[in-house]
Amino acid sequence: MAEISRYGAVHWDPAAAARHDALRRAMTGLRLSEMSQMVAEGRIVEAATGRPYEHEAALMVVPVSPRLREGPELVRYRERVATSPAPDYRIVERP
Repeated sequence: MAEISRYGAVHWDPAAAARHDALRRAMTGLRLSEMSQMVAEGRIVEAATGRPYEHEAALMVVPVSPRLREGPELVRYRERVATSPAPDYRIVERP
C-alpha cells in the first residue's frame, strides 16, 4: 500500500519513511509485482547483515490542507526522513 499511495500519503513516522525509501532505492526500476515477489522470496536483504527484509506495518496519513502538503511542516518532515537511520538493502540472487 505504501508504494501505491506514495504520491498522496506520507508515513507518520519519519523512520518508517526512511526505511521505505531505502527499500525503494534497492529495487529501482522494478515493477510492483517484481518488488512484492522479491520481498516474499527473501531476496531483499540488509547489506550489512544479510538479514532478509521484514515488512513492518506503518501508519500513513494523507495531508489534506495546503499548509500540511506544502508548508514548513513538510520541509521539517523531509529533513527528519533524510536524517533517520535506515538499513542499506540489496537484492540477492536466487540460490
